Amino acid sequence: MSVVELRVGSRLYQVACENGQEPNLLRLASELDSKISNLARQMRTGNDSLLLLMTALVMQDELNDAQKKISNDNELETRIKKMTDDKEKEVAELLNTISGFVESIADKIDK
Repeated sequence: MSVVELRVGSRLYQVACENGQEPNLLRLASELDSKISNLARQMRTGNDSLLLLMTALVMQDELNDAQKKISNDNELETRIKKMTDDKEKEVAELLNTISGFVESIADKIDK
């Protein structure tokens, strides 16, 4: 285990993490700090608690939107697969019908 010092907002935090995870944790803290800084400018406040709350709410909203998009994409994939399967069945039925006509014509020609 190692300890990483993170600056988020106007505060420093010491956070323990698995060895090798330090760069990822620093990157995540940097992204969070950037979001907090943007909100601080928009809201014109330095209240760390309020900024952390608002940032968490914004990030949760982004996560919900991403999950909804994934769900919609999965639903679309399912609908496309069903349509493809339906079309394949239609084509197979059409080929069977054509095959029957061809066999019928071949029988008539052979007689």
